[in-house]
Amino acid sequence: MLYVCKGDFNRDSDPPIQADQIIGRMISIRGSKIEIHMSSFWMKIWGSMIVNIPVLSILIQYSIRVKRKLRAMMIHDNEISQ
Repeated sequence: MLYVCKGDFNRDSDPPIQADQIIGRMISIRGSKIEIHMSSFWMKIWGSMIVNIPVLSILIQYSIRVKRKLRAMMIHDNEISQ
């Protein structure tokens, strides 16, 4: 059996892999205030959207780039004003 994996930020799926190449499985994401379980209804919907709507990954990548640039600009402006 082959498995196809795709990260949230990747535009395309990774090449298929064998079961013995899998080193782990994410079961939850724990933040400082909440924990999100991958088995929840909303995470299953998110996973389905990420796999079936490739433009969503592109939008995520773009928003992260913009956020990083804005953060860098704010840091730069703060350094100049001090």
